[in-house]
Amino acid sequence: MRNLIILSIVFLSQLLSAQDNRLSIEVKGISELKGKIYVGVFTEDNFLRGKPIYGEIVEVEAETEIVNLVDIPTGNYAVSVYQDLNNNEVFDMDEYGRPTEPWAMSGTNPKNQQPVWDLAMFKLGKKSKTITVNF
Repeated sequence: MRNLIILSIVFLSQLLSAQDNRLSIEVKGISELKGKIYVGVFTEDNFLRGKPIYGEIVEVEAETEIVNLVDIPTGNYAVSVYQDLNNNEVFDMDEYGRPTEPWAMSGTNPKNQQPVWDLAMFKLGKKSKTITVNF
């Protein structure tokens, strides 16, 4: 009986440690309650080039939105977020390449400069993580 209890505890601990990671992105500073929030998760290889490796789209309903992504393996990532105010499914920019819709990036990239990987990157380990970005 004792061996069965020990075996059950070992099995349960392995099951719990095998659960996939969760990444929560808290988007703050939403000033216009319209449109959709597009969240993209990138690796260094595809950073801001093409489609993100993980993504989610949510309707804007509040000044702060939380987007939860699951099944993300451990690794180094960066998060890019924008609000599609006119629902055209495009991150709109002016003729000089400056964003005309609210956007945010993980890390410490200055808003008035092109984002760089080293400033946007964070490590996702075996535990869930919350990233906060501000428009």
